[in-house]
Amino acid sequence: MKNINFINPLSPQKYQACSKWFRVSTFLMAITLLIVTIISIQQLHTIKETNNEIYKKSQSIKDLERIVEEKKKLSEQEKELTEQSEIIKNIQASSNKKFTLISEINKRMPKKGILKTISLNKHDFNLLILCDNTKQVEYFIKNIAALPEVENARLASMQSHEQQLMCTIKGKMK
Repeated sequence: MKNINFINPLSPQKYQACSKWFRVSTFLMAITLLIVTIISIQQLHTIKETNNEIYKKSQSIKDLERIVEEKKKLSEQEKELTEQSEIIKNIQASSNKKFTLISEINKRMPKKGILKTISLNKHDFNLLILCDNTKQVEYFIKNIAALPEVENARLASMQSHEQQLMCTIKGKMK
């Protein structure tokens, strides 16, 4: 091992070579640190963008799942509403049929006849009428039986009631 001589200074050529080596190595170290820093920043930026994309994709998946759930609920509600509207249409058709039957019965009442009560259910009807004589009752039953909505109209009972005949007529609706 050589002893270092602190008393004698370095020669100017060695001093220039050392300072040149120091500057070049410092410069190269700075460039290396700069490159490493730039690469690290790019990687961190890429990681951040990837995380943002993953978050957005997961949010869009959640939104799509929510939309699918809502669509299923809406389709179930649509089915229920369709079923309910069919029921309402059937009830409406039945009500219209009954209303038509009642109005036709009123039209065919004898002039001096009185319709006291009428009861309708799904397929049967009962009429309680007051008439002056049996011919009016017979005429009324024939007119009722001729209706397209009526099937099997018949006289169920006939009683005398205050100088009139109280008749019960039963039949079936088509």
